[in-house]
Amino acid sequence: MPECYVFSALANNQDEIGTCKLYNKGSFQTARCGDDTHDYAYITAPPAIESADRAAVVCATECPGSDGQQYESKGGELFHIDCAKRHGTQVILEDTQETFKDCIDACSRFIPCHSVDYHTSSKTCYYSNHHGEPEIVASGFQSAHSQGCSGACKNQHMGTCCDDQVNSGQEAGIA
Repeated sequence: MPECYVFSALANNQDEIGTCKLYNKGSFQTARCGDDTHDYAYITAPPAIESADRAAVVCATECPGSDGQQYESKGGELFHIDCAKRHGTQVILEDTQETFKDCIDACSRFIPCHSVDYHTSSKTCYYSNHHGEPEIVASGFQSAHSQGCSGACKNQHMGTCCDDQVNSGQEAGIA
């Protein structure tokens, strides 16, 4: 019963053995129980465990602070960021960008691009059409993959998002 918050099971009262009395919020039994033995059960929060907090930088696009965060590109596409990982899938385009954020923004303007791996030292972007999370652990890399367009579910034109996307890498500013 969804409106039941407490029950009382009577163990020693011959007239009520095996009978459960249900109580809702604010209506708990107030009568004295006498010599009867009562068992009570209450709905409680599940048990908690200690867990370490991880410092996160809001709106970060550089690792390690951006690991696991989302970034909305200039084109309105939402990307999930992973640090020290890469997709390793077939590269459809490669170029150089000054920052990882620039790589993500360029990917969002290039229609076939759904993920990007960025090699921090060489400032190289590897664009691919992989839709999932990166699988390869690789220090020196940052990666992001598209999660669709921000606010796409609110749009009356479901499935047609990111109007700023263009048709080719040259138009997107990708060398």
